[in-house]
Amino acid sequence: MRFATGTGHPPSDGGEAPYEVGNKKPPKQFQFKPGQSGNPKGRPKGSTSFEARVQKELSKLVTVNKNGRSVKMSKLDVGVTRLVDRFMTGDLKSTAIIIGLGKRNEKPKTGVFAKPMTPLQVATESPNVSTG
Repeated sequence: MRFATGTGHPPSDGGEAPYEVGNKKPPKQFQFKPGQSGNPKGRPKGSTSFEARVQKELSKLVTVNKNGRSVKMSKLDVGVTRLVDRFMTGDLKSTAIIIGLGKRNEKPKTGVFAKPMTPLQVATESPNVSTG
């Protein structure tokens, strides 16, 4: 048994009962004081989340050639256009992604007559499907 004094011996003044130091029980002098934050500086101002950074990048405009003409589109629109073009050529990954997106917008079937999902449906329902 260890004690907060760091000597391994109980306090000699006979005051309070010994405090056991161990897993998830730091010595009293290293515990946070009441009202003290574990992260006093906090999150820096201006820092953004990963999702916000991705959304900002996807909203940027780029110039692409579409049917021989230069057109400005957002990066998100370019990605969607390429996904649909691959789907139209019969690419299986693109097909799975588009079917998965369509399934997300349907109301879920419940009740006695609901059909169990096939492995392909389970794979396309997963939010971790990659386009690569």
